[in-house]
Amino acid sequence: MSQRTCLPLHKRTWAPMHGHRRLVVTRRRTTVIAPALKGVLCDLDGVIYASGSSTVIPGATETLQYLREHQIPWCFVTNTCTKNREGLAARLRDMGIACTAEDIVSPAKLAADWLRSHNAGPTALFVAPELYTEFEGVPLLPPTAEAGADAVVIGDMGLDWNYSQLNRAFRLVMEGELRLEAAHTSMPQPHCESSSGNGKPNHPAQQAQAPEAAPHHQAEEDGARSGAGGRAPGPLTLISLGKGRYYKDSDGYSIDVGPFTSAIEFATDTKAVVLGKPDPLIFCLAARSLGLEPEEVVMIGDDVRGDVGGAQAAGLRGVLVRTGKFRQHDLSVGITPDAVLPSVADFPAWWEAQQQLQHKQVEVEVQEQLQQEQELQQVVQQQEQLQQEQVQQQQVEASLGRSKPARLAVVGA
Repeated sequence: MSQRTCLPLHKRTWAPMHGHRRLVVTRRRTTVIAPALKGVLCDLDGVIYASGSSTVIPGATETLQYLREHQIPWCFVTNTCTKNREGLAARLRDMGIACTAEDIVSPAKLAADWLRSHNAGPTALFVAPELYTEFEGVPLLPPTAEAGADAVVIGDMGLDWNYSQLNRAFRLVMEGELRLEAAHTSMPQPHCESSSGNGKPNHPAQQAQAPEAAPHHQAEEDGARSGAGGRAPGPLTLISLGKGRYYKDSDGYSIDVGPFTSAIEFATDTKAVVLGKPDPLIFCLAARSLGLEPEEVVMIGDDVRGDVGGAQAAGLRGVLVRTGKFRQHDLSVGITPDAVLPSVADFPAWWEAQQQLQHKQVEVEVQEQLQQEQELQQVVQQQEQLQQEQVQQQQVEASLGRSKPARLAVVGA
């Protein structure tokens, strides 16, 4: 007996039958199931350890142990740029938390990968000295140069930030813009599909899903050196290692990278490439480093904008904890966390509840599908019965039509 392949009820239609009733199915499935959570991203400062200190937040170690025991993929996602990843991992190990550099996704690593993949020329770094090791293989400008940069990277320099440093960053970006304008004035402008309308490079997320795959933004121009200092007439790239507004340290709140980047953007009319929170790219890349899609991952953080808002913009779910830099005002900024927990210690219970909710939703979905199949079988049976009735009626009408001439002949005789 051949099997009948049937569409779901909400997609099935029936052709009208002349002279007979038509069956119309209008029921639709109403259950919407969110993708199952399979992985976790977690902030460090203010979530795993107290802001600006080496004190582990109570329950943080147990939460990480829970993730390991249940084989839940996870990694840290941090904007901390005062230490390289090796330094951050060593600091965590000193706190009693097992960690390697590969467990940490940081803006500096993303920026270095992005610059290397673009074969960027001389790069000016405005970062903490320890972060220079992340940029191995990237050609660097001398620390006092004020011209000739292909890229300018703005990071957390802490107390080393001053007017002189900020003005040097401004001059480098401005010189790059003027160099590009001069080159465009003196030579024909080639068509370039990978650049935006103002001649500046697109965000790397628009070029590729991962920095490694991004094309060289001036590979075709390497053979035609011109402009100030023999530089190629390619666009200068301003890179910001995250764009947080402020962070909380042991002695109070401090300005984060964002205000410094915004000052340079405003002064030079340039848009920075943000490689760090709250930009969605860092969350997408971190999720895929776990082998998962963004909608399968949740981010835990103490920054409603940088952690929760950025994660949600990337398609992840965001959990806000009331530790670190959290303020009650964060709940009224227009961003709705998927959950607000007292601390990361409460995350395992929330995770368990989400898994149970997922199982219940799946059970409801299965029951709805079974009910739909039963309804569909009933509809098919009714349709077949109607078709049989139609055939029988046609046979009766045909039989009556053949008997009429015989009766007429008898009457005529």
